[in-house]
Amino acid sequence: MHLRQLLIILCTSLPGTLLAVSLLNPQPAAVIAYADTLQAAKTAYQQALVGKHAWRDTGKLIKAAERAAQQGDYPRAQQLAHQAKQQALNALEQGQSQSGVGNPHYLY
Repeated sequence: MHLRQLLIILCTSLPGTLLAVSLLNPQPAAVIAYADTLQAAKTAYQQALVGKHAWRDTGKLIKAAERAAQQGDYPRAQQLAHQAKQQALNALEQGQSQSGVGNPHYLY
């Protein structure tokens, strides 16, 4: 009998359903947190791209987060996605604060 089948049988016979579910799928919360953060990062990055304020490494961080998630390293993927989200939000803020400012006075 496989371990998974054994755990399912134990789940149905014991009141430890949540424990068995967490044993079968060890990181559901990490996967959900990563997915939410990655979606927020991609949305903010797209807004920054539209405004032509995107920073150089934000896209690289998003791709690195996706690679880490494919390898199953969700804590690292979450961290990279969070960094990408922060960079995208900072780029948007920088773009808004510097729009219409013009060139420095010493150029005139």
